Amino acid sequence: MKIKLSLKPNIKEISFFAIHVFSYMNISPHISTVLILFAVGLSIYEMHNNNFNLFFALLLLGNYHSNGPSIYTLNIIGISIIYPMLLYFALLNLKFLRVLNRKVMVIIAPLILLIPINLALGYYYKFTVIYFFLDTVRFLFFYFFILLFSKGIYNAEFLRQIKLYIVYYVPLFFLLTGLLSPEIQVSEIKSNYFDEFSSFYILSILPYIFLEPSQKNKIVLLLMTVIVFIIKAKFFYFSSFELLGFIISIFLIIYFSGNLIVFFKRLILVTFFLGIAWGLIYKYGNNYTKFKINQSITVVNFLINGLDKNSLLIVPFSPRVRILEFFNSIHDMQKSHKLLPLIGKGFGSSFKMEALPPSEFGIVSLYDTGSYSEEEIKRGEYKGGHNTISFLPSKIGFIGLFLMIYIAFIGLKLCRRTSFKWILIPSIIYMLMNMGYGLKNFILIGCLIGFILWLFADFNGKTGSNG
Repeated sequence: MKIKLSLKPNIKEISFFAIHVFSYMNISPHISTVLILFAVGLSIYEMHNNNFNLFFALLLLGNYHSNGPSIYTLNIIGISIIYPMLLYFALLNLKFLRVLNRKVMVIIAPLILLIPINLALGYYYKFTVIYFFLDTVRFLFFYFFILLFSKGIYNAEFLRQIKLYIVYYVPLFFLLTGLLSPEIQVSEIKSNYFDEFSSFYILSILPYIFLEPSQKNKIVLLLMTVIVFIIKAKFFYFSSFELLGFIISIFLIIYFSGNLIVFFKRLILVTFFLGIAWGLIYKYGNNYTKFKINQSITVVNFLINGLDKNSLLIVPFSPRVRILEFFNSIHDMQKSHKLLPLIGKGFGSSFKMEALPPSEFGIVSLYDTGSYSEEEIKRGEYKGGHNTISFLPSKIGFIGLFLMIYIAFIGLKLCRRTSFKWILIPSIIYMLMNMGYGLKNFILIGCLIGFILWLFADFNGKTGSNG
């Protein structure tokens, strides 16, 4: 099984990248809107001609941030432009789902069979009718992308865009925007905020450098990575999950080295890079970056020492909120019915924070978290957790969460058998970190899970893939 990928961006892809940099800088919102609409029109035209490369480019390029117009943030008549694009893409590709691989269907059958139950429960426990509808649409597209990518139809195009993202888009994006940005402080975080998908670069860059078989420019990419890390630390910030995921990716790179010689070579190189990067981040990083590093160390200590109220009180603010989300959502489901933790409260549902009130754990106001709308806080009902572990159980139960973990385990096993370790490692970490952050992550994680299942099916029989 081979997928040949060109790393030379064409003029259309370069134009799309330039449009998104211009949009992020917010120089002229009106011009940015016109340019994004032009890109959308061109990608739809290409889709009509069975070329989906620009569509995937738009999905990834718009995933960096929420600052300025993109296919995720641009609304026409109150409707985000991404929804009609996704609908058109789905209509063009439903034909490929007529026949599905048996091994893939066995794995995801619980999710598919639970859809009617999740719909019924979701409507019963809905936060609002509109939220029920939007959450349902997100989950249905999530399942659609899993099934489509498990067929291997667009894996070459998608992986090519991922490579362009890692090698060109993110480094240039940080260079162009970071060098023109003022240094941020904790209170000014939103002025230069990158969405969680920017963390995919942090998770994927070292696996790409060390594990991608065709990669020949390790030193150049390592130097570029150090520069990007310095810019990110100085003008933006690293999240706690980013830093923890980065450390896990390093461990997995070394673990899957293959033999002792390669193991020690990678260990030396990675340790050397990590030492330089860590020192430079601490030297040039802003106060918020240093705060996040210390926050990550505290979280690790908490995980090692175990869970109790006193130890939870010293966990940094953001991770503490996520932990409380998880336990409160489980208690809320158990209070409603003892079976709900298994199957969830359904699409569009919400939960209450009653078992472990945030106020008892040093969180004076949920407004300070930046995670919830005013309506959620006033009603005392919250739409969902803000990472995979706290989000999935409340919606599709522990069945959904365990299935996600099982697919991650499949991905880890595949790392021993395939040359796609460079994409599997960040995919596994990302899908276990960032589910529940909005439509863009439902799409991306659905694609990544579908790719893992395609590899699994390919190694266990014919997939019917044309990848």
